[in-house]
Amino acid sequence: MNTDSSFQACTFSQGCDLFTPDSCPPDQNCYLEEAGVTGCYEPNVVPELGDGDECDALNQCADSMICIQEMMGDPYHCRFLCMVNSTAAPGLGGCPATELCDANSFDSGFAGVGLCLP
Repeated sequence: MNTDSSFQACTFSQGCDLFTPDSCPPDQNCYLEEAGVTGCYEPNVVPELGDGDECDALNQCADSMICIQEMMGDPYHCRFLCMVNSTAAPGLGGCPATELCDANSFDSGFAGVGLCLP
């Protein structure tokens, strides 16, 4: 079995800048689709899920968040993306007061961008 195969796919979403308010149309949020790729999507739940909430899909989380499984076997949770050493508010590159920005255990595809973890 060949495990070295890959494929390329197109996305039809508008690109966006993480941590930049209004980089997407008013009814959409900016999400990290995969390492190094962002896109604007409409949230599929109202209100959007917040930090630490269990999620099933990326666009259930609020702007500049990701739906991620932190440890194998755990449920997926919404977590803020962040810039290392940022003092900005959560969603604008910073983390909630009880969390730290970890860029070592998460590959965002962007230099200095990590994940806020408790």
